[in-house]
Amino acid sequence: MTTTVKMWNGCRSYTWSTGTPDKCFYQDLQAFVLRPYGYTGAIDGVMGNGSWKALQRMLNAGGWNAGTVDGVPGYQTKTALQRMLRAHSYKGAIDGVLGAGTYKAWANYVLGAQN
Repeated sequence: MTTTVKMWNGCRSYTWSTGTPDKCFYQDLQAFVLRPYGYTGAIDGVMGNGSWKALQRMLNAGGWNAGTVDGVPGYQTKTALQRMLRAHSYKGAIDGVLGAGTYKAWANYVLGAQN
């Protein structure tokens, strides 16, 4: 079976393999994951207040307890993201530090959300 990966405007991210977030990763996140959770901003690859609010809504809707939807990527938001990713492919610590392992798992989650 062949999986078709959608790309926002033809931009291809390699975050899934490098663990380093790039503009294309954030564009895909905004376009394919955050839109259903109220993100209405530009698909510009910048994780601003609106992107973080949508992510917090998504995490809270899934029961991951990101706390108050305030658009601030604090410890509670980051650990909620890591707990959600642990349910998918993340194997690292739940420590609120968004390192390479977190970004690789997050990128794989975004890839899965596109299909």
